[in-house]
Amino acid sequence: MIYNQDKFGFKFRDWDIYKDSRQFRVDVIKLVKKFPSEERFALSDQTNRALNSIILNIAEGSSKNSDKDTRVYINRSQGSLNEVISCLDCALDSKYITTAELEEILEKASSLAKRLQGFNKYLSQIKVIDHRSNKGFTLIELLTVMLITAMIATMTLANYRHGEKSRRVAIASDGIVSALTQAQNYVLAGKSTTNADVNCRVPKSYFITFTYNPVYSIRALNNCAGTDTIQSFTLPDNTRIKVNGLILDAGIVNNSLKIIFTSPFGQIKANKDNGSDISFIASFITIESTDGSISKTITVDGIAGKIQQ
Repeated sequence: MIYNQDKFGFKFRDWDIYKDSRQFRVDVIKLVKKFPSEERFALSDQTNRALNSIILNIAEGSSKNSDKDTRVYINRSQGSLNEVISCLDCALDSKYITTAELEEILEKASSLAKRLQGFNKYLSQIKVIDHRSNKGFTLIELLTVMLITAMIATMTLANYRHGEKSRRVAIASDGIVSALTQAQNYVLAGKSTTNADVNCRVPKSYFITFTYNPVYSIRALNNCAGTDTIQSFTLPDNTRIKVNGLILDAGIVNNSLKIIFTSPFGQIKANKDNGSDISFIASFITIESTDGSISKTITVDGIAGKIQQ
């Protein structure tokens, strides 16, 4: 997650989980508007309140004085997300929405839930040091306290640097998982490409090519044999794809690894070093800090279609 404050001083507005939650709310409200009028003060109202609660708890939690307190509000956001899904299950049972509409939202809810869980896990790993003051120190006691304080400061700085490296690697890893999942969802949803020619917007596949540089993009192969760039991403500063960290079925990738999701059912294929598109069992992408001390590996299951860390 990103902790810089926005230009108005509200740091949560720069958090990815806050942005994702806002977009999720917009997507679900489109379905809620389809509910019949008699549900206005019942299921519609309940769903809207649960949606708002996801966002509001993230915002309120950002102002707490400890990561432990912030986690309480992130947990509440997770609970509200579960409540939204339950409301939509009720809507499906009442035939207000279709199974396809629900499954599309479930994909987005699953991605948001993973982001919330990851943020919560990160907060749980931060060590908080409680500094207490004492009165009436003797000279020896004062010197002892100064020595201990210096040692704690050194340890705290080391822990901070380690934590910052871990955070950046986690952000990089989350970003790749999110991009792969997004490309997969585009295929399953039959999303049109962005080609300027309306006759060339039918996707044959969506794919991402990973190399040993920090930029990667979601691209689409359209029905006119052209390639459209949908969205580009850059790894966070001080992170990189590990040297020899691109693996396809136990074989090291020298230059590039392309993960491909083909239409219409999202079958996964891969392309190693600009070779042929092939089926595979598993592919691995390892992200690390630039000093190599922290790393995280993403697994793409070529059989089950799962993308996980």
